[in-house]
Amino acid sequence: SLSYVGYGSFDRTDAINQAIGSYNASEMSGSLGWGKELLPNISGGVALGANRATIAGKRYSTYSADLGLLWSVRPGLDLGVSYSNLKLGGDIAGAGLTSGLRLGAGWQANQRWLLAAATELQSNGVDRIQLGTEYLFGDVDKVANVVALRGGYKFDFPGSELGFMGGLSLGLGYTITRSLAVDYAFVSAGDLGSSNRLSLTYKFAGKKGG
Repeated sequence: SLSYVGYGSFDRTDAINQAIGSYNASEMSGSLGWGKELLPNISGGVALGANRATIAGKRYSTYSADLGLLWSVRPGLDLGVSYSNLKLGGDIAGAGLTSGLRLGAGWQANQRWLLAAATELQSNGVDRIQLGTEYLFGDVDKVANVVALRGGYKFDFPGSELGFMGGLSLGLGYTITRSLAVDYAFVSAGDLGSSNRLSLTYKFAGKKGG
């Protein structure tokens, strides 16, 4: 998958906190993942990622890996665990990507409606609980020409100082074919503004049979 995030414009100040203009910040990232059923109803996967951040005209690159396991408890109910941003190299202005352990559950209420909940424990970072939902419109049987509406909210611990809107996210997705999808997400940062994420995902066909 490929994604781009624009964080907008920020005020630039000098040593005595006087405004001297503004600067922009953005991120571009790409990842390549692989997954396989390891045992009946239990799958595992790994993803390798590269990230380039641009802050006030300076570029920083990082490389990382994500590891995960998924357990299909019963039809419509999945439980997962993953470790994200295992550092492989690089940093952003002297700091690496925040890594963390994630636990999540997804319940497919029906063919079109999904409910999800997750918790994340970050190493030297912010712990959080996330709730989200997705509803599909279109030909869900063929998994093509399908529009997805998404909404979510996160609760940070310790509490965020960004206000109520700081935990809100909204999304829109379009599945073109079984293999190709485009997604957009709006993520609010409260008083700090918002970010917009655009991603393109391609899924390679898996091998069928033995």
